[in-house]
Amino acid sequence: MVVTLYVINNTTTPGHRYPHNPAVGPAIQVFKPDNTEFLASTTMPQVETGIFTYVIHTESNSPIGPYSGIFTASNDIVEMISRKYHLFTILP
Repeated sequence: MVVTLYVINNTTTPGHRYPHNPAVGPAIQVFKPDNTEFLASTTMPQVETGIFTYVIHTESNSPIGPYSGIFTASNDIVEMISRKYHLFTILP
């Protein structure tokens, strides 16, 4: 499973959105269907300005159900922590 994160800065020029590279991060943390940690907070490699990806590997014995993730990033002064997003579902 490839997860792609787009980081947009719309605070420097209201009404405009620009791809942005945060000073630190971003990182992804993934949770199993029972809400326990599947992947500890891990830095996402940069693809290009404001675009980051991470490949999540599952095993044949990984729990069935929906997996979710939280994203974090920092711009030295402000830290962003996303809400928990549904990433993928392993079907039976």
